[in-house]
Amino acid sequence: RTELLERILHEHMQLHGLARALRAEAAAGDVAPATLRSLGKLLHDHVRIEERELFEDIQRAVPPGELEAMA
Repeated sequence: RTELLERILHEHMQLHGLARALRAEAAAGDVAPATLRSLGKLLHDHVRIEERELFEDIQRAVPPGELEAMA
Protein backbone atom coordinates (compact mmCIF):
# COMPACT_ATOMS: atom_id res chain seq x y z
CA ARG A 1 0.00 0.00 0.00
CA THR A 2 1.99 2.85 -1.37
CA GLU A 3 -0.23 5.57 0.10
CA LEU A 4 0.27 4.22 3.63
CA LEU A 5 4.04 4.11 3.25
CA GLU A 6 4.07 7.62 1.77
CA ARG A 7 2.03 8.89 4.71
CA ILE A 8 4.32 7.23 7.25
CA LEU A 9 7.46 8.58 5.61
CA HIS A 10 5.94 12.06 5.38
CA GLU A 11 4.98 11.94 9.06
CA HIS A 12 8.50 10.83 9.98
CA MET A 13 9.83 13.94 8.24
CA GLN A 14 7.28 16.10 10.08
CA LEU A 15 8.22 14.53 13.42
CA HIS A 16 11.92 15.20 12.78
CA GLY A 17 11.11 18.82 11.91
CA LEU A 18 9.03 19.30 15.04
CA ALA A 19 11.75 17.70 17.16
CA ARG A 20 14.30 20.12 15.68
CA ALA A 21 11.98 23.05 16.39
CA LEU A 22 11.46 21.87 19.96
CA ARG A 23 15.21 21.49 20.46
CA ALA A 24 15.80 25.02 19.18
CA GLU A 25 13.03 26.44 21.36
CA ALA A 26 14.38 24.62 24.42
CA ALA A 27 17.89 25.94 23.72
CA ALA A 28 16.47 29.46 23.53
CA GLY A 29 14.59 28.91 26.79
CA ASP A 30 11.18 29.50 25.25
CA VAL A 31 9.22 26.36 24.35
CA ALA A 32 5.95 27.20 22.64
CA PRO A 33 2.96 25.17 23.87
CA ALA A 34 1.81 24.91 20.24
CA THR A 35 5.00 23.07 19.33
CA LEU A 36 4.45 20.55 22.12
CA ARG A 37 0.80 20.08 21.16
CA SER A 38 1.65 19.59 17.49
CA LEU A 39 4.40 17.12 18.25
CA GLY A 40 2.27 15.20 20.74
CA LYS A 41 -0.75 14.92 18.45
CA LEU A 42 1.27 13.90 15.42
CA LEU A 43 3.24 11.34 17.41
CA HIS A 44 0.06 9.89 18.95
CA ASP A 45 -1.70 9.61 15.58
CA HIS A 46 1.41 8.29 13.86
CA VAL A 47 1.96 5.49 16.37
CA ARG A 48 -1.69 4.48 16.07
CA ILE A 49 -1.55 4.24 12.27
CA GLU A 50 1.62 2.16 12.47
CA GLU A 51 0.04 -0.18 15.03
CA ARG A 52 -3.33 -0.51 13.32
CA GLU A 53 -2.33 -0.56 9.68
CA LEU A 54 1.38 -0.85 8.90
CA PHE A 55 2.20 -3.64 11.35
CA GLU A 56 -0.94 -5.53 10.33
CA ASP A 57 0.10 -5.29 6.66
CA ILE A 58 3.60 -6.51 7.53
CA GLN A 59 2.21 -9.48 9.46
CA ARG A 60 0.05 -10.44 6.46
CA ALA A 61 2.90 -10.07 3.95
CA VAL A 62 5.87 -11.58 5.81
CA PRO A 63 5.89 -15.29 6.66
CA PRO A 64 5.79 -15.98 10.44
CA GLY A 65 9.23 -17.61 10.45
CA GLU A 66 10.81 -14.49 8.99
CA LEU A 67 9.05 -12.28 11.53
CA GLU A 68 10.34 -14.45 14.37
CA ALA A 69 13.87 -14.30 12.96
CA MET A 70 13.70 -10.48 13.00
CA ALA A 71 12.59 -10.39 16.65
